[in-house]
Amino acid sequence: VAYAQEVESVSIFGQAEYQFTDQFKLIGGLRYEEETRNLNGFGTAFGGATALPPTSVETEMTPLTGKIALEFTPSDNLLIYGSFSRGAKSGGFTTYNTGSASGIEPFRPEILLAYEVGFKADPTRAFQLNGAAYFYDYTDQQVLSAVWGVNGPVGKFANVPSSEIYGAELEGTWRPVPNLRITQSISYKHGEYTDFFDLDVPASRLANAAVFVDKSGEEIPFPAVSYGGSAAYDWLVDGLDVTGEVNYSFRDEYPSWLGVKYDVPSYWLVNASVMISPQTGPWSAALFVRNLFDQEYDLTRNFFTTADIAQPGRPRTFGVRLSYQY
Repeated sequence: VAYAQEVESVSIFGQAEYQFTDQFKLIGGLRYEEETRNLNGFGTAFGGATALPPTSVETEMTPLTGKIALEFTPSDNLLIYGSFSRGAKSGGFTTYNTGSASGIEPFRPEILLAYEVGFKADPTRAFQLNGAAYFYDYTDQQVLSAVWGVNGPVGKFANVPSSEIYGAELEGTWRPVPNLRITQSISYKHGEYTDFFDLDVPASRLANAAVFVDKSGEEIPFPAVSYGGSAAYDWLVDGLDVTGEVNYSFRDEYPSWLGVKYDVPSYWLVNASVMISPQTGPWSAALFVRNLFDQEYDLTRNFFTTADIAQPGRPRTFGVRLSYQY
């Protein structure tokens, strides 16, 4: 594979805030952008034979994006907000080793209309709680799909005409005693395609030909639940600040768009560290261990031609980190 990419982008943006009263504040912003992307001279060869001669393609976008939010502060320790925003994600090219020109056709920019409500509360000096709920309305959401080529399916980013995601998240920090900090966070999200006609990779491989399927109404494959937390304690030893911390996280099952065979099971990870630094000095040293219990897990599962492959997670890892500020 040989190619070059060029990107030119120019944008202008601004934001303003207006305080109606001590309790109400309005925030608004706009951004305009012009972007051009070029894929130049993309060519491939298999076994020394040219599969796709050098080809150049171009894509551009001129989105208008922005945000408007209203904040309500009924008391010093509570903030309630609601917001609406329109965002854009650049289009581009998939540069896998494909022999088909359709494999390098540009995917379009992704447009998102996002609605969110939430709160930030400090009910006591020792406890903080934040929460939010959101609804995302996508047009041309970018997802990993595939095209059928001379050697079978080849991965390609595609646009979903219409899709949506909704969810909620909650996070809290508790300081039961002055030197101890405990954090917890949990989130849930659900998404589905409302309009999407896609290549069915498992069926296409069985038929040895392109087979398409209507995925409208199907769930978007991603982990539905995530959970995490930490506990950290600070103490003083002979003029040195010492912080010990344990943090942990859970990722739910990651269903694959390629079929059940490539689903990634759920897993837990635990990390730990101890950091030492002088109270007034510029340096710090930390001893850490990642994946404390040596959990075996995969980040992703996929295939390459006729071979099934996976990207394994990092095993138990020990390390030392030194820092110096000047």
